[in-house]
Amino acid sequence: MVHYLTTSFPPSVQKPQTRHFVQSLTLLNSLVKTITNPQLKQCYSSCAESYDEAVGDTENAQKDLALGDFNAVNIVTSGAMTEIDDCHDKFT
Repeated sequence: MVHYLTTSFPPSVQKPQTRHFVQSLTLLNSLVKTITNPQLKQCYSSCAESYDEAVGDTENAQKDLALGDFNAVNIVTSGAMTEIDDCHDKFT
């Protein structure tokens, strides 16, 4: 798994399928750097990790789709959805 928390984003993540994840991840990383509230900082940091995983899952789904491996697409897409749900759960 490639992690994007401290690196620039490769061109492949600018595809429409991943653009929103990348935009959210960029915002979360910005919030982690600027927020002073420790509880919020932890939530944003955890969410950034979740969105980072979702970006990787989405890229893997695109590769699996190109290979015609629809079962793998289902698995990694479900993983991406779970990562995002985990982030949202931190704020409820």
